[in-house]
Amino acid sequence: MTLGDGTAPLNTNSVLFAYDNSPAIPVLQQAGVARRCSTNPPPLMASLSQHSYQVAFNNTGGATPNTTNRYTFTVART
Repeated sequence: MTLGDGTAPLNTNSVLFAYDNSPAIPVLQQAGVARRCSTNPPPLMASLSQHSYQVAFNNTGGATPNTTNRYTFTVART
């Protein structure tokens, strides 16, 4: 996932990441004017299982997250 600066620079202390509602430690890497957000992958997931991940961050430059994006997905049939 890539996060870019908005009207204020992204405060990297505001970034929180979770997988299936469990906190995960994000790794942030500078990529031009954006930052790439990644985390270690979860263990092998069961076929057709449903999961979610979310990233929260502050889009106005503060240290407290004020924006959350949540995504859901289903593992492909094996």
